[in-house]
Amino acid sequence: MIDRITLCLYLLTLSLWMGGAFFLAFVIAPKTFQFFPSRSRAGSLVFSFLKAFDILKIFLILALVAFSSVRNSESLLPAPSLSEAAVIFFMTASWIGHHFFISPKMDELRLVIGCFDTAPADAPERASFTKLHSTAMFMTLGDFAAGIFLLFTAILRLQ
Repeated sequence: MIDRITLCLYLLTLSLWMGGAFFLAFVIAPKTFQFFPSRSRAGSLVFSFLKAFDILKIFLILALVAFSSVRNSESLLPAPSLSEAAVIFFMTASWIGHHFFISPKMDELRLVIGCFDTAPADAPERASFTKLHSTAMFMTLGDFAAGIFLLFTAILRLQ
């Protein structure tokens, strides 16, 4: 019974991680920028959603680690393979990098730039922000791919 609950919670955690990343990247962000004519206002709103999801990721990472650590050879889902453990480590490192380095630097640049709508396109701060934004997007896609890998690995190992 506990094994089934652990498996369900592990799969739910992965689904929340992937669903949240997908929803923010492919629904919330595009619709917000489509709805608000001001890039600054839209960016601020999307960033607030991303910060909230970033906090949720703390609990999702802890859950992934906890549910992975209680799996063993007799479990419905066997103990994590080395590749699964590496992917969970990657997801954790990605969160740490985003939360402690990229996000604060983007906050600083956002304050320096002020209003994106009136800031010169060739401003060095804007170029730095664009690089950080691209890195954050790449990391988000990496997190999404990592979640898909873990989900499919779990499904394959269940059979």
